[in-house]
Amino acid sequence: FSAIAPTWLIVFFVLVVVAAAVSTASSQMMAYSSHYVTDFHIPLFYKDKNPDDKHLVLISRIAIVVFTGIGLWWALSWGSMLSIFNFIFTVQVCGVLLPYIGMFFWPRMTTAGAKASSIGGAGLALVWKFILQPSVPACAAISPAIPSFITAVVLAIVVSLATKPEYAKVKEFAATYRLDKIEQWADAGLKK
Repeated sequence: FSAIAPTWLIVFFVLVVVAAAVSTASSQMMAYSSHYVTDFHIPLFYKDKNPDDKHLVLISRIAIVVFTGIGLWWALSWGSMLSIFNFIFTVQVCGVLLPYIGMFFWPRMTTAGAKASSIGGAGLALVWKFILQPSVPACAAISPAIPSFITAVVLAIVVSLATKPEYAKVKEFAATYRLDKIEQWADAGLKK
């Protein structure tokens, strides 16, 4: 491409790639900080009360700075931007996607099941990539996505079945997204 394209087109192409990378990175930092604040910080530190908006904004800003710092450190320690994005999407799919879409397909999933799935899937992806692949030859040929996704699914199912159904949360979720059958399931559970 660089041999036949004019210089302005090469510069334009590089700028487009950089813009896409920055846009993707900023949205990922926002997603990770939002996920941390709503799914981990509030339930851990505000069990019986709701935090005020100013405190949530402050915690979100701190989370963005922390995740951005981790992202910058990570970017500097890897050789390729594509390798970073590939692995980050693996961690995201194994840690965030399954709990997020799980409710659309299986209303029995509980908050504890979603959190266990998120922590277990993302955690195993990190352990697999940085500990098992370099030290265990059999693990080197297997992508972290495979065992991490299987672990996330198993944890979501086992922990959800071991905890009490959350009919009220499911009803609210189903009403928000107009999922009539799931809302009927939640109504039946609430009437029990």
